[in-house]
Amino acid sequence: MKKLKIAQIAPPFIPVPPTHYGGTEAVISNITEELVKRGHTVTLFAAGTSQTSATLVSPFPRPLDKTATDELFSPLAHKLFWMHSLPYMQHVSRSLHDADSFDIIHDHTHYMSVFYKDFIKTPMVSTYHGSLQWASQSPIEKMILETYRTHHWIAISRAQQQYSEVDLNIVSVIHHGIHPDAFSFSESINKNFVWLGRITKQKGIEDAISATRQTETELVISGVVNDRDKEFFETTVQPAFTDKRITYSGPADHTQKIVLLGQAKALLYPLLWEEPFGLVMVETMACGTPVIAYARGAAPEIVEDGVTGFLVNSSPQDIRGDFVVKQTGVAGLCEAITRINNLSDHDYRNMRLSARKRVEKHFTVEKMVDTYEDVYNNILNT
Repeated sequence: MKKLKIAQIAPPFIPVPPTHYGGTEAVISNITEELVKRGHTVTLFAAGTSQTSATLVSPFPRPLDKTATDELFSPLAHKLFWMHSLPYMQHVSRSLHDADSFDIIHDHTHYMSVFYKDFIKTPMVSTYHGSLQWASQSPIEKMILETYRTHHWIAISRAQQQYSEVDLNIVSVIHHGIHPDAFSFSESINKNFVWLGRITKQKGIEDAISATRQTETELVISGVVNDRDKEFFETTVQPAFTDKRITYSGPADHTQKIVLLGQAKALLYPLLWEEPFGLVMVETMACGTPVIAYARGAAPEIVEDGVTGFLVNSSPQDIRGDFVVKQTGVAGLCEAITRINNLSDHDYRNMRLSARKRVEKHFTVEKMVDTYEDVYNNILNT
């Protein structure tokens, strides 16, 4: 493929790559570094303190405070979330200031950059990392998506595309990829289960706590608590730590994450929303650890039921498939936990090996960037 001059535009709130939480930023870093490795000339527009082998341009010396920028346009920001703050607009406009110097622009800021697309000649493609379902339900955001419906959009899962109420021009569905070698396969297994992510109600942490209590198993919780979720954490999650079988280890960096995920019996991921992807499931399976997840969002695209973990229907009213686990909701989680605990050493090891192999086959950086290169090439040729 012809070597290209490519702009990668990341949101300005978290460094690329992230130090703790930040799945989107981790993916942007993987894409950027692989493109540089392949000989493309890449400029990364990202938060200050980002680290990259590409040319880094940071309009602001430090990552922006998302909470502070929210307040600038209140109550408008309440409808448009945090994406329409003045500093965010400055970040994007600076990124597009020299647009003519690139062959193609790859935007990761939801829809912020598309406002400028009619004023530049350089082709642009946008990977939408958030929930198209939620965006479609916001009158203003839905209007924006409909206005730019014919733009070049990339979805990160079939589920994300499926739940959009706007018929966007999705030029490709590209699953996120990781470097499996960065997640060592673990043979040393503890008896505890693990829950990892941003601690918020929609991630299903209450169901995970309830299931581990009912099955009398141990659960290690790891994740960040944002200001907006602090009350939920203090009133709903923190009281569970009086149970000695449930512990909180705080946020985890990459090294700590590998230990937590690799040594756990399984990851509990009972999502209460249609998460567009869920990178932690891929990272967990790369360590060889099975995943127990509600069959929502992209989970059925990531977890192979009965082979790399178990999928559970979240309720009797929401049946997504005929899975190995027949019970639903928390009862289904309990059944899956019991099934994991009752596997023979031979069968459990095979499940761990299958989890790792699935990542190596379907969710690598190389596979992800192969498809992105095809998308770039197709856009430039048409």
